[in-house]
Amino acid sequence: MSRDHLAVRTYGAALCLYPRRFRHEYGPDLVQLLRDQLRDEPAPVVVVRSVIDLARNLDLQVVA
Repeated sequence: MSRDHLAVRTYGAALCLYPRRFRHEYGPDLVQLLRDQLRDEPAPVVVVRSVIDLARNLDLQVVA
């Protein structure tokens, strides 16, 4: 399994944290956006940005 494929699968699973309605409406587009970003940018940059975005959107607090 490629690193990019693992990132896409993990991101897809993390989408379950969003409300069902949002997930069904935007989930496929969000996954496609991640695939596009992984194609165009280094994977670590995309993954870190995605984790930060997920935390912000879900109002999670990241404890340092």
